Amino acid sequence: MSTSIEPFPTITRPQLRHDPALDRWRVEEPVRRIQMPHGRWCWVVTRSADVREVMTDPRFSRRAAAADDAPRRTPGVVQRGSLASLDGPDHSRLRRLLSRALTVRHMEALRPRTVELVDGFLDQLEATGPDAELVHGLCRPVPISVISEMLDVPADDRDRFTDWAALVLSTRRPEDGEPDDTSVAVAALWAYLTELLAARRRRPGDDLLTRLAEARDEGDALTEDEMVWLSFTMLAGGFETVSQQIAKSIVVLLEHPSQLATVQASPELWPSAVEELLRFIALGPGTSLPLEALEDVELCGVCITAGDYVLPAPAAANFDAAVYDDPERLDLTRAENLHLSLGHGPHYCLGANLAKMEMQVTLRLLFQRFPDVRLAVAASELPWVPNHAVWGLAQLPVTLRPGARAASEQG
Repeated sequence: MSTSIEPFPTITRPQLRHDPALDRWRVEEPVRRIQMPHGRWCWVVTRSADVREVMTDPRFSRRAAAADDAPRRTPGVVQRGSLASLDGPDHSRLRRLLSRALTVRHMEALRPRTVELVDGFLDQLEATGPDAELVHGLCRPVPISVISEMLDVPADDRDRFTDWAALVLSTRRPEDGEPDDTSVAVAALWAYLTELLAARRRRPGDDLLTRLAEARDEGDALTEDEMVWLSFTMLAGGFETVSQQIAKSIVVLLEHPSQLATVQASPELWPSAVEELLRFIALGPGTSLPLEALEDVELCGVCITAGDYVLPAPAAANFDAAVYDDPERLDLTRAENLHLSLGHGPHYCLGANLAKMEMQVTLRLLFQRFPDVRLAVAASELPWVPNHAVWGLAQLPVTLRPGARAASEQG
């Protein structure tokens, strides 16, 4: 085991795949000391078995790690007070409140409306084509529209909250005396949601925010802060990652035409295709939120001392040859794809069912309507969003070539 502490790689160089250094570490030194851009040093774990253990073992705590010196990519501490920073009974209680509204059954009920939304955005692109830009013309509007309708956010407010949500994960270093983007955005979203929840109390509706307000006021199942944090989790986390995974998935599919042809010929494969795309494409540099060891724990022969921070690297674990056959190959028909891109255990992504449904609908309908869509520039020339924890494309210019349009009822 090396005693040196190296800086985490590729923080400022977004790309479709995580840094290959993580894969080298998984083979050569799967538990390694690193230094993130902010906070103290930590251990990064890269093997699938170790990542799963850290994510599920109660000896590792998210709550304990939600501190100012936590290793992180953003200048501000995003998770303190949020659902992601809780463990044990409090986490289970709050998670249950949201998970009831985000089951597979509930998300499937949203599929027909999502089909309508996607068809509408594709109509607009076709009307103005053949040149189109998909990040702002399709990939972002779809999840923004879905989550906005779920929460009944006024249409006039959507641009404001999407800008704030993007800044929550900013990695830009503030100038001297300037507050960091993360703290400013969290404060703005907090104030907005507090006002929106107060409006739901005055005029209840048939939406998720109303149900949270009712749980707070009638059943006393939530504190005021918990109610706002849950709303924050839904609003800020409901579209940023999904929109970028859709955009990056389009690029990867166009770079693998034989795989795309397979799923175009057999649309029933889109669910497995989305799982493989989630495994294959890096959400960001490859790590999730840190945890703190509550007692000494041995991982892969390395003693993690109580008080040490541990950073799981699910992106590296997703390419562990001990788990996946030929992990470097994109296989849209891959069976039993137990990837870790959406987390694992108690902190498995609450919005996973929603994200998968949105990806399935958007990708299927795009390639159904425009089977011969092509990138308008080389993939290496695509512009990326700078200074952001979620690696995302700033633009995705394409040339649309309409094909025979299948019936949208197939959803």
